[in-house]
Amino acid sequence: MDSRFFEVLQCPECGKSVFEILVFTDKAGRRYIWNGKEDGKMDKENPLNNKNGIIQCSSCRAWYPVKTGIPVMLRPELRDRDKDKEFLETYKSYIPEDLQVIEK
Repeated sequence: MDSRFFEVLQCPECGKSVFEILVFTDKAGRRYIWNGKEDGKMDKENPLNNKNGIIQCSSCRAWYPVKTGIPVMLRPELRDRDKDKEFLETYKSYIPEDLQVIEK
């Protein structure tokens, strides 16, 4: 996924374009901010290339899983809850506790 993707990406919940990106690595998670500006907050190279992680909207705090570099940008009510639970369980040690809750 090209980093230019973030220039057009909008949150399905609120329509904003400011995201926090949590990249899962072997030993630790790395956090990036994407705000659509070239201000050095994120490397020019997309940190999610072929990696798993989470994109979280900085405005409404909705989160979206990233699987092998591909964000699943669906509203939570449209995603498969069992797959979300499995994803959260797999990467539990990297994910902040407030994101580990699946709404009923």
